Amino acid sequence: MSKPRQLHRVLSVLLCLCMLAGMLPAYALAADSKAAGSSELTKGSSIEGTDYSVTSLKNYAIAPDISEKVIITNNAAGNSQTVANVMEVNTAGGRAKIVAGYGNRNPKEQGWTLKTTTDQAHVYEKETGLNVVGGVNASWFNINTGEPSGYLVMNGVVHHDNSSRAFIAAFDDGSVNVFREGTTLAQAEADQSAKQGKTVKILEAVDALVAMVWDGKVVVTESGNSGYYPRTCVGIKADGTVVLFQADGTMAPRSVGYTAAEEAQMMVALGCVAAIQLDEGGSSTYISQREGEQDVTMRNTPAGGSERGISGTILVVSTVAASGEFDHAAVTPSDEYYTPGSSVTLTADAMDFSGAPAKALPEDVSFTVSDETMGTVTAAAVNGSSASATFVSSGKTGDVTVSLVSGGQTVGSAVLHVQNPDRLAFASGEVNLNYKDVSDLGFKATYQTETVHLQDNDIQWTVSDPDAGSFTGNLFTVTGNVKYSGSPTVTAVRGDLTASVTVNIGMEPTMIIDGGDADPWDYSTIGTTVESFSGLAANAVATYHYAGRGGVVKGSVVSDTDEAYADIVRFGHNAVKLEYDWTNINGTDGACLGLGDNLAIDGTPTALGVWVYIPEGVPVPWLRAQIATSTNGGQSWTNAYINFSSGSGASGEGLKTGWQYLEADLTSYAGALIRVNSGMLFRAMVTTGGIGWYTTDGTKLDKSDLKGYILLDNLCVVYGANNQDVTAPVVNSIQLVNDDGTKTELENGATLSSGNLRFFVTYDDSEETDPYATGVESAYFYFDGTYRGRYDRDNLGSTSGLMHFGNGLHSITFYLKDGYGNVTRETRYFTVAAEETDVPGVSLDLRGEPTVGKTWQLALTATDPASITSLSANVSVSRSYPVTGVTFPEGVTGTYDYDAAKGVVSVSITAIDHAVYTAGALAVIAVDIPISVAEGSSVNVQVTKGSYGCKQTENLDISDLNQYATGFTTPVTNRPIEAMYRIQADTAVVGSTASAAVTVIRDGKAAAGVHVYANDVLLGDTDENGRIDISSLTASQGSVNLRAADEAGNCSYQITLFSYDAVGDETGAPYNVIYNLAPSADGKTITWMSNPAHSGDRAVARLSTNADMTGAVEVEGTSRLISYSSSKQINRVNGVSLTGLTAGSTYYYRVGDGSVWSDVRSFTVPAAEKQTRFFLLADIQEEAALEGMGRIAGCLGGQYHFGVQLGDAVDNVRYYNQWQDALSLFTLDGIRDTDMIHVVGNHEADDSGSGAIAARSVFGVPAAWYSVERGDVYIAVLNHTSDKDTIQQFTQWLVEDAAKSTCTWKVLVTHVPAYYTNPTGGGETYVQYLPAACDAAGIDFYFSGNDHSYARTAPMTGGQVDENGTVYYICGSTGGKSYSIVNNPDFHFDVATLNFDSVYVDVTADRFQATVTAYNVATDGTRTVLDQYTRRAVPVCKNDEHIYLFDLDTKELFCDVCGHTENAVDEKFSGFVREQESRRLMYLVAGVPLTGHMHYEDRFYFADDQGYAYDGAYNICGETCLFEGGFFARSTTADVRAAGRSGTNVDFILYGDGLFKFMGTGENYPLSRVWNSPWYSYRNYVRRLYVDSGITNLDRWFAYSSRNLTEVTFAEGSRITRIDQNAFARCSSLRTLRLPETVTYIGYDAFTDCTSLRELYLPDGVLITFKITVMSICCAVPLGLLTGLGRISRNRVINLLASTYVEVIRGIPLLVQLFYIYYALSRFFQVSGITSAVIAISVCYGAYMGEVFRAGIMAISKGQSEAARSLGLNRFQTMFYVVLPQAWRTILPPVGNECIAMLKDTSLVSIMAVPDIMQRARSFVGTTYLYFETYTVIALIYLIITLVLSKCVSIMESRLNYYDGK
Repeated sequence: MSKPRQLHRVLSVLLCLCMLAGMLPAYALAADSKAAGSSELTKGSSIEGTDYSVTSLKNYAIAPDISEKVIITNNAAGNSQTVANVMEVNTAGGRAKIVAGYGNRNPKEQGWTLKTTTDQAHVYEKETGLNVVGGVNASWFNINTGEPSGYLVMNGVVHHDNSSRAFIAAFDDGSVNVFREGTTLAQAEADQSAKQGKTVKILEAVDALVAMVWDGKVVVTESGNSGYYPRTCVGIKADGTVVLFQADGTMAPRSVGYTAAEEAQMMVALGCVAAIQLDEGGSSTYISQREGEQDVTMRNTPAGGSERGISGTILVVSTVAASGEFDHAAVTPSDEYYTPGSSVTLTADAMDFSGAPAKALPEDVSFTVSDETMGTVTAAAVNGSSASATFVSSGKTGDVTVSLVSGGQTVGSAVLHVQNPDRLAFASGEVNLNYKDVSDLGFKATYQTETVHLQDNDIQWTVSDPDAGSFTGNLFTVTGNVKYSGSPTVTAVRGDLTASVTVNIGMEPTMIIDGGDADPWDYSTIGTTVESFSGLAANAVATYHYAGRGGVVKGSVVSDTDEAYADIVRFGHNAVKLEYDWTNINGTDGACLGLGDNLAIDGTPTALGVWVYIPEGVPVPWLRAQIATSTNGGQSWTNAYINFSSGSGASGEGLKTGWQYLEADLTSYAGALIRVNSGMLFRAMVTTGGIGWYTTDGTKLDKSDLKGYILLDNLCVVYGANNQDVTAPVVNSIQLVNDDGTKTELENGATLSSGNLRFFVTYDDSEETDPYATGVESAYFYFDGTYRGRYDRDNLGSTSGLMHFGNGLHSITFYLKDGYGNVTRETRYFTVAAEETDVPGVSLDLRGEPTVGKTWQLALTATDPASITSLSANVSVSRSYPVTGVTFPEGVTGTYDYDAAKGVVSVSITAIDHAVYTAGALAVIAVDIPISVAEGSSVNVQVTKGSYGCKQTENLDISDLNQYATGFTTPVTNRPIEAMYRIQADTAVVGSTASAAVTVIRDGKAAAGVHVYANDVLLGDTDENGRIDISSLTASQGSVNLRAADEAGNCSYQITLFSYDAVGDETGAPYNVIYNLAPSADGKTITWMSNPAHSGDRAVARLSTNADMTGAVEVEGTSRLISYSSSKQINRVNGVSLTGLTAGSTYYYRVGDGSVWSDVRSFTVPAAEKQTRFFLLADIQEEAALEGMGRIAGCLGGQYHFGVQLGDAVDNVRYYNQWQDALSLFTLDGIRDTDMIHVVGNHEADDSGSGAIAARSVFGVPAAWYSVERGDVYIAVLNHTSDKDTIQQFTQWLVEDAAKSTCTWKVLVTHVPAYYTNPTGGGETYVQYLPAACDAAGIDFYFSGNDHSYARTAPMTGGQVDENGTVYYICGSTGGKSYSIVNNPDFHFDVATLNFDSVYVDVTADRFQATVTAYNVATDGTRTVLDQYTRRAVPVCKNDEHIYLFDLDTKELFCDVCGHTENAVDEKFSGFVREQESRRLMYLVAGVPLTGHMHYEDRFYFADDQGYAYDGAYNICGETCLFEGGFFARSTTADVRAAGRSGTNVDFILYGDGLFKFMGTGENYPLSRVWNSPWYSYRNYVRRLYVDSGITNLDRWFAYSSRNLTEVTFAEGSRITRIDQNAFARCSSLRTLRLPETVTYIGYDAFTDCTSLRELYLPDGVLITFKITVMSICCAVPLGLLTGLGRISRNRVINLLASTYVEVIRGIPLLVQLFYIYYALSRFFQVSGITSAVIAISVCYGAYMGEVFRAGIMAISKGQSEAARSLGLNRFQTMFYVVLPQAWRTILPPVGNECIAMLKDTSLVSIMAVPDIMQRARSFVGTTYLYFETYTVIALIYLIITLVLSKCVSIMESRLNYYDGK
């Protein structure tokens, strides 16, 4: 066998082996696929690695090779259901493909963006025309911009390149795969190429988060969101099938969600060998377009409620085009369950092959059933593309296929399952319904867990009580009889199956506590007040209060057997009494009542209800309870507070004296398990800020009066209805009846001009709204506290008789009582000021002001003392100020009785001897103001009841007497207590002499010689400076009461002086140095702490602009001692406010006390920027929150202009360590150099009435409220208050202050939210006043904290959604405690969540747009976007018609109208802009400033070398020319039609007379089109052309079509070298033209259609031809000689090189060699045309001549060489002296022939524009079209030259042959 045949066979075998090897992966894949397919997921399948199984699986058709499943899984207990959507895509057949989606198809140019998955599908369809039939959200991205984190490749273009994320890639062969994080695109292509057995390239790629499944195994256990969440992922099966997977979550019980590990197990169960996670939160989205649908539909239910905008998506595209031609029908419903005997309406819709709707169904379609024993189907009702029919079940069970048939073929079918249910069930064991409700009672019939559709008669319903309601079909309607109350059992029966549910209608509340009448609790411990319920018996009742807050609490059970409560106890015999004494509280405290263990609440309650009795005059607490809720079956609980009464305003509003029924709403927690926490069944709360300080009539009590009690009874759980009459009667109006019978409302506090009055009162018992109202039984009038009878009563109300009043203060109280015993008292005060009255008036006069250590007198006086005959009065005085006696003047007989417990003195005057008593006070009450009174105390005084006898009425009978209101009362009058002296003292520092003295002040001056008492022991007298040494009292920790008094008994307020240990750096050095944002932009506030035992009371900063502190100035500040009462410590808080700082400047500073200084630090004052960026933090006071704050600091990175801390930086201001922990956070990297706004929160304000002094000092808070402006942001700051009056004052200020600001954005920051998620957080007053103020002030954003949740409302105005309204935020917390969210629908929350670890909020704003982004920082430090909202101040310019400013350095474009920014280079922007600094006009081309000129519309635009438009006067060709906005306007020195630039250094000008000049040096700009010539539109005006000597080229189209051009002049010494294509074409008037000798190139058609041209002088090209020929000969001959010698060389290397050279060069045409050298090699170096020609010809002919030389040398006999060698010549001498001279005779003729050929071949160089003879000829022909004549002449020229050369060669031959004849 021949060798070639053997080689052929070997290669064939190798090829087969390679093919087999290539098939091995495919075989393995096929095996894997088979294995995977063997475990196809079906209903009932268990999910390995979980406790789930598939309870439902529905299949849906999408398109060819694309299918969909909806899978439901659940655990065995049935309490963890999750709904998942799955799409499987087979891309192998080319009928389906996976593509990357994005908000636009070219983000490189159009910018990053965010769009929903649905919108991205539409974008792809619009751009490509292909049909998207499915998709899921993908890509981790920057929430601000939409920029992906990892890869984004679309249609082969890499738009984002980052290998840090896992990703999915689709390749150009249709295959798809997923890759782990860290894989590059090149690696992915290499891996997939190896897998496919061929080279593949990535067409599409989208990034993900992490790999979840790899090699068929789960590789993820936890992701960013641990726990049960919505999730999205994508996987690949072994056969290459793509699986898109999405599961809903956080929507129990419909869909709980999966953990990351469970999601991975689901992907394994679906057959995936690899899978990556795409999403794990509220963005999770799945869309599909099922057969017959026109568009994609979102199938899942997003956790956030709506589809979110995201970055990238994975889209499924069907490449099968819709034809509209019928292929098959989609028949629905399918795969559903029905009961035997059911009637099911079926619909068939026409489909084409792609799954799109077809035009029409065939006319002959009909429905058939697979088994006629299962039932029948009616005839098809066809309507175009749709048909319908009804299947009627025969009653037989089983599966039946209903088919649509056409032409004998099945074109569509549906499977119906006919089964009897195997289970009946209700969602819960009981249902609470209101009257007239219509409900399905949560009933479901199932067969093997699948829902069975029921017919109306499928279930036999029974109701145990027919009066409760009735069924219509399978829906229950509750009775409308509101008197009905019961819990009937509703039973569903079908065959042997039954299910029951209890329906509670009008259900009685369930009693919890009733004081022991019937409840089961142990009250033996109720008198025990504990600080923890731990250790108590579960059934024990006890009271609780906060430890260390100063409150005293006591519980007891009172009985109606006790005379004091006989008329008070209302239900049964007992009630619970809760006593409290808060006179010494130092913080928020509470009187709590509860059980020893948690109390589970059954069912679905709507409220906790309680009856509360409030005695008259006691402080009314904030009434609450604490519950816990669980949504996971009790595995975990979340605390929540519910309110029986409002804590807002703290004024006792809504409550009244006596019994009232209160409810704490629980409806917001429906669906959750609820329990009442131990010890927290009832909480009566008080704060130092005023909550719990008011009586029911709105009187604010002195702190010394904060004690009292309330009674509780019948605390119960309410289930919807409460059939007790719990609503008290209502007084609608109290009116005066005028003389004419009309009525006028009596306003409280009114002054009346008449003493003869009649009253009319309207009232009701809410009969229209309360079905249980018992009606008003009693309605009485009281005047001045005295009962005056019922008077007239009708169906409208009650009318009093005509009453006669004396001048002075009076009251009318109307008393109502209904049939259930509910009482209402409505009181109005009024003053009678009549000119004349029928009876005298009596009043209580307050003599002077109450003063410490003095007796204050209250005098009862009369307007006509002589007519008074008797008097009785009850006067209430604050209990802390006892009545020491009542004195009566001579002639007045009287007694008094003082009840110290109630603070009431009863005065009775029984007789008056008017002979003795003639005038003055009838009685004087002495009130003792103790010496122990503290500053800020006050006394409340009120006459609650007063009556008197007078001579005017003494002879009237009782009926007439009742017409005279001889009485008097007063509302509460509050009088502050004054003192003659004040003691000035700070908390003392133990062992420090600096604070061991106090000062006594009187009238603002030091008081000398005043006694000072310590704990009532005389300490000594003050010196001349009013000071006294107290060092003996401050040697150790403790407290002492100090007061001062003089000899006359004038006293000071008593103060309590505390001595605490000093804390801080023991060197006295400043620490905790922090920056606080100053109100003015040129300021900065610096605060720090220092140890008071080692630092002075001076605060000073040294400030310099030099790092070495030279030239420093000192700025004085303030220093204050701050004590921490609970930790018994004290330090010094210092602050300095710097002003007049220069923006952009860096300052260096030290702070200290003038002796001890801090290290030198520096700060830079922010310069004005386009954007203002700040962050917000809320509630950092707990340990976990402090840790979270530390993680957040790492994310801030010092990139913000300032920050805002929204309050509650510390939990308890009384502990120094809490301040230390909090402040240390503000010294962390990332935040330490940031100025902060610190809002005072409720915890900072809870400082025993000290006005939040610690927070205000530490944080440099300038006022209770204030505003700052930074950039385009106005921020109003409201520090915490719960006082309604303060909030109202703030709202007025806010509206006025905000109106003064010109900032684009207006922001309000405060601690308490107006729209809250925690109803017990004290936001009621805020929501009452602040939203209206925000509307009036134009506030854009309201940021708050307090609720420890993250929430954002829709923009709101007037409480309603309004896109221009205020957006209200609750900014979460940095970690720690949380409160259950109550999502009030009236608050319109778009987001409300506790699903975070640590939150901070970023605000980025400029004058166009503000974006608010909430970030969650997880415990591992990773940051994710929790929420984002953007608002624009101005709309984006329509159609992108922006007015841009251009930054030359950054290439950024900034729209001065809407703020849009983009990078000019990246976006390849073209258009007019203004340079940012100079505002000069420019034109950009693809982001680069245009220089030179440009054709713009019908004019030409000119710009200088920097790109600035010509604007103003320019010297053009010696003339002054004016330009406007880049366009020529006119010349001021000549008649000029046009002027401008035509080259880098070339100008042109066209005069009015037709003279056209080009002046300058160098080249003209190239003209790509004829109309790009700036003078083209003026071409007909051109008559004469002048070209300056410095110009080197006339570009193509230069003078094109200048039909009137007659003369062209080139300046002497012209350096022009090129006349380009069409330069003078169509210059039909041009007659002669003489080109300069320097012209080396004339382009094609340069003189076309110059019809008048008769003379054209062209420079000669013969010299060029000769030049090239001679140079080529000179190079080729030596090269040929060397080649010939190389060919005969014995050196194998030289011989090989020479031979290779000859063979290669002879094998390549000369023309190709010319092109290669001139064009191809120009990529590496530039070579001129002549040089290229010489090289190419020389190299080419050198090869040929080499063969000539070789042949000539070989022709010489070897003997010649041998003879020379024998004579001693070496080889070199032999060759050059012997061989070559002989060979030359042989060589010369062929060498001569080669030279002649070389001459002729030089004509080829004309192709490269070398101006040889041939090129000149072509140029001439191109102008004249004289082909025959021209080329004839050229041929003759070549012939003559070759003949001359031939003759020369002949002469040389003859010379060589001359000696032959000799």
